[in-house]
Amino acid sequence: MEVQAEIGAEDYRAFLQHAARRAASNSRRPRFRLVVAAWAAFVVLFTWLYTATTWAPAYILAGGVGVAVGFLFFYWGNRAQRVDLSPAKDGIILGWRTYIVEKDGVRVNSETSQLSVSWKGVRAVEQTGEHIFIYIDRGTALIVPKRAFASVDDETRFVEALHQRQT
Repeated sequence: MEVQAEIGAEDYRAFLQHAARRAASNSRRPRFRLVVAAWAAFVVLFTWLYTATTWAPAYILAGGVGVAVGFLFFYWGNRAQRVDLSPAKDGIILGWRTYIVEKDGVRVNSETSQLSVSWKGVRAVEQTGEHIFIYIDRGTALIVPKRAFASVDDETRFVEALHQRQT
């Protein structure tokens, strides 16, 4: 079975979101950011309680700084992670792909690369509303947009072929 699709930046972003949700329970980074945000909230609460009994602009300022630090830490940490993972427009991730489900595995052909993954190398096949992700490692997947299929039946046959052969 064979399907052709153009992988764009929006497809790659969808993969990153899916992979991040998939890995969130195993990652310490989101928990660390949550701890920093909770610390900032504690500073604000403590400042509010303290200033209820005494007027101290320095504590209000400290609370504001705590909230700002927590927000910036969370925002810039996520932003830096997104920028670092952006694929090059002329690289091997974006562009037209031909996905071929074969007896021995999955093959992907493009203008710049050829990849063959044996069924033993396919770790999982997961779907969202718009994509099929063929995971070949914990954070690496082949991205197949569902818009590439002419019909829902073609999509179903493709996914069934993947699941039948996956070990």
